[in-house]
Amino acid sequence: MRIVIVGGGIAAVYIANTLMESAAESEIVIVSDEKHPPYDRIHLCKLVEDCTCVDSIELELHPKVKLELDQKIISIDPAQKRVFSEHAAFHYDKLIIATGSVPKTLFDISGIKNAATFRSQKDCEAIAKGMVGKNVIIVGAGPIALELLDTLMRSDAPQSITLLVRKNYLYSEVISREGLELIRGIFEADSRVRIRFGDQIVDKEVEGNVITKVMTKQGEIDNPIIIFGVGIDPNIPYA
Repeated sequence: MRIVIVGGGIAAVYIANTLMESAAESEIVIVSDEKHPPYDRIHLCKLVEDCTCVDSIELELHPKVKLELDQKIISIDPAQKRVFSEHAAFHYDKLIIATGSVPKTLFDISGIKNAATFRSQKDCEAIAKGMVGKNVIIVGAGPIALELLDTLMRSDAPQSITLLVRKNYLYSEVISREGLELIRGIFEADSRVRIRFGDQIVDKEVEGNVITKVMTKQGEIDNPIIIFGVGIDPNIPYA
């Protein structure tokens, strides 16, 4: 049996390894739209600090599992049991869709040089290169945003780092006021860091493919790079 798994994350690797252990006679193929073998997204901050070290967070994959990289699936033909990328077609007996999730943004950032999400190796590379000498704006207050803030504080590259928090808490609303002030104090001990509660982007100025100024409810930020850490949505169109 030929089993094709669409997706290149931890779910794809886990199911491929599990199937190989229980059905070693099967041919298992992972088709991923990324250029690198599957890696652990939990440790993406390592790639912001050194975007060339993707090998260090690579997931362990059974050696008999075939890996097709840089193959973004654009259509599925269930009748013929085939999936198609722009350059290839893959036949299957069984198809597993493990496409995970996609990061949320507050506006369309396609084509914008200085706006990014924080979800992939490509995102980390864009952040590492784009934050040099910039006023970094991190949008979000959850684990993704706070972990990235902690990482960027260890770098001399950003000129300033502003965390925009739409509500009045960090991480979780169940954290006490004393806990919140403790967390805030640890971050703002870095003179470059500002945490703005009850704030959000209301407008922006764009020249070509670059955002030159961001207007928030509480002020303006010039020379920015915007990074969205506002959560994820399930990537379910194929399913």
